[in-house]
Amino acid sequence: MSSLAADVIDPDVADTFLTCSVCEEPFKNPVGLPCLHSFCKECLTKHILSTTKAQKNPKAFTCPKCKRHVDSPDPHQPPHSWADLFPPNHFVLSLMEGVKIRSDSQKCDPCSRRNEKVIAIRWCKECGEALCQQCEGFHRSMKYSQHHHLVSMEELKTQPIKNTVSRPPCPDHEGTLLGFFCEDHNQVVCSSCVTIDHRKCKHVTTTAEAAEKQYVDAETLSEKLKLQRDWSRRIAENRRHSARVLEDSTNQIRHQITSIRQQINDLLVQKEVKILEELKTAHAEEKEQYDKVIETCDGLVSTTENAIALIQNSMRHGSDTDVILAIDNVKNESQSCENKLADLTTRLKDLFINFSADSTLQAVVNGLDDLGRLTTTQANVNLTAPYNVEPMTYRSDHTHRDHIHHEHTHRDHIHHEHTHRDHIHHEHTHREHDHNDRTHREHQHHETRHTHTHRDDKRREIEIESVRSLPLSPISTARKSPVAMPPAAHQRKALTPPYEIARSPVVTPRKLRKRSPSPLPPLMLPKSVSPFPYNRIIPRPATLETFFKGRTSNDRENCCFTGADIIQDGRIILCDQTHRKVKVFNHNYQWCGEKVLSAKPYDVCCIGGSDIAVTLPTEKKMQLYTVRDSDFICIANIQTGAKCYGIAYAQKKFAVCCFSAPPSVKLMSRDGRELKTIARDMAGNDYFNFPDYVAMDKNTRNIYVTDRYRKSISCITALGEKRWEIRYDNLKVPRGIAVYGSKVFVAGCRSHTIVQLNIDGDILGDIISEGISYPTKIVVHPNGENILVTQHQATLIDVEKNMVKIFSLNNQ
Repeated sequence: MSSLAADVIDPDVADTFLTCSVCEEPFKNPVGLPCLHSFCKECLTKHILSTTKAQKNPKAFTCPKCKRHVDSPDPHQPPHSWADLFPPNHFVLSLMEGVKIRSDSQKCDPCSRRNEKVIAIRWCKECGEALCQQCEGFHRSMKYSQHHHLVSMEELKTQPIKNTVSRPPCPDHEGTLLGFFCEDHNQVVCSSCVTIDHRKCKHVTTTAEAAEKQYVDAETLSEKLKLQRDWSRRIAENRRHSARVLEDSTNQIRHQITSIRQQINDLLVQKEVKILEELKTAHAEEKEQYDKVIETCDGLVSTTENAIALIQNSMRHGSDTDVILAIDNVKNESQSCENKLADLTTRLKDLFINFSADSTLQAVVNGLDDLGRLTTTQANVNLTAPYNVEPMTYRSDHTHRDHIHHEHTHRDHIHHEHTHRDHIHHEHTHREHDHNDRTHREHQHHETRHTHTHRDDKRREIEIESVRSLPLSPISTARKSPVAMPPAAHQRKALTPPYEIARSPVVTPRKLRKRSPSPLPPLMLPKSVSPFPYNRIIPRPATLETFFKGRTSNDRENCCFTGADIIQDGRIILCDQTHRKVKVFNHNYQWCGEKVLSAKPYDVCCIGGSDIAVTLPTEKKMQLYTVRDSDFICIANIQTGAKCYGIAYAQKKFAVCCFSAPPSVKLMSRDGRELKTIARDMAGNDYFNFPDYVAMDKNTRNIYVTDRYRKSISCITALGEKRWEIRYDNLKVPRGIAVYGSKVFVAGCRSHTIVQLNIDGDILGDIISEGISYPTKIVVHPNGENILVTQHQATLIDVEKNMVKIFSLNNQ
């Protein structure tokens, strides 16, 4: 930024809010677009000319920031005059002026009009001008200004910017300012408007009174916009992830195809080129769709951030009129963003490209038609909104109707693009019937969109089928491996949305180049839903409260703490594998005693009072102890029949992770009876590869398990039915897991994070991302206020070895 920018931008105001994103300099004659972005008039003119020079009859352009389609204010005017037709951003101008007059080099306004540069020492609030010493004397001597309130420039710097921001002028009455609000017409007006055009209106108040009512809505709207911004980022991140998966699977298949080609003779070169070209086309077409969605989402992120800045700055620095105008504009833009995001969310699909070699390849090389069969599968992406989305509502004013008409026109344009791509596989008359039917119902039902899917009688060798994919969180991408799937495999991942969604029918297999739009389910909200219900709560980061060393003077080397728990009196129990010990520390984190065991312990859990249960994997058993002040008394041994690792206890039941054949989680009673073994589903598929740690909710209805080999988190009911299983890119090698109420906490050993989920498997975010290394076992204090974390890895730096850390959950 130039030195001029440094003089103009005040630390109380974000520099980006007063800086043109095109020239990256402070605004000069800023004008605002319908998307709420503002630009210098000259910069906008250059952009319009550059984007419309290739158009024969230009009628629109795209926003330089968010790439949104913007109609010309007057298509009959040449593009070089369009920028003059957009309204000037009076609020930004006033804010820049308010910042400028607080600079040390503010010049006297009357002298500046005489081309004289004199430093100002006073500010007249009534006139809105800076005055030098000589002009101050003239000002005080004039009859009309002798009673004006003058303040020193030094005193002015201590006052809020909004005290010097002027009201916008009335566009209809020259010389008057907008200072009244007509509730009947939802319009900000001047005194002349009130007496002429609104004299019969019953609800006309001052802008100060009207703005007071808007402040609550402003705060709620800001929160909603932040969620929409995160929503946009989630969709964009999902598309980036899908693009990476698509790239990986494409590379994998390319390698497979090339390997097959190397095993056969040179006569297959032509077939190899053909199928590689089909693969390239499939990848390019799908990648193009991902890029379009990402570009749209990046634009929406920019729009929501700009709207947030507009609200915050207007509330903090703007006049009452600015607040009303800003809120009214942002509400409309927020609704538009919401509609676009909901539409994008319901239409997300993942494409998986699969290749299967011809089974008769070796036998019929000379008569082979193709090198193999290239197929792809699509998966619907069930990405939920971060709050309940209201049905689309429409305002009666002309501007909003034009906006809605533009949105329909834009969607029709997209539809035509899809239709053009399908032209190879559809008869012309069939396509026109489908388009007309779609367009007719789009204009009659704005809240429900329908599309038709069609089957082709003639099947080709390249097919696409839709499957449901895993859900994503606000900051995450739940990941599926890009493996080949059978054409009839439809996999769903259960996820409870914040509102009821009408499920769309299963999409039938279709040709590779045929891309039919997915049905858009209508949003059905409960009648009791409030205007801004936020069901998803983003967790606040936990803060490090204290830490202590688990190694004592009796230990010969560094400890390895794989298990921990907190018993009812607040004492901490640690399992030290290196020294085959269980140790007890008091609530002040001082060592009290220990017990050397017959084998290395893995995990420990409290089973009531001062009693604990410890797993001993090599001896395939659990040992139950009573913890005294400084020692442990063994009260029972329970055989598990397999190597046992993670353990949890609730309602007089144990849940034990067993590395058996097949790997399982066993439910056992306190007296050692095996109540149930959870290992496979009804189809005989294994639930686990290596169940590592386990947690149960208080009523034992749900069991949460981390898998060391799958690198996933699963939720299984006590009846043995899998509710969900997720993998999360930002949670590498999940280890310890804990449940407190409706919150699930998981330790990412290699991502060095603690992540919070809800009981439906939705990733809510990182609660600990700094201050820990290789977290292994986590324990939530019985009061829910703290979380204990053990660390284990041979590569830990010396200061981190043997360290146990306590974090405050900050009322999560």
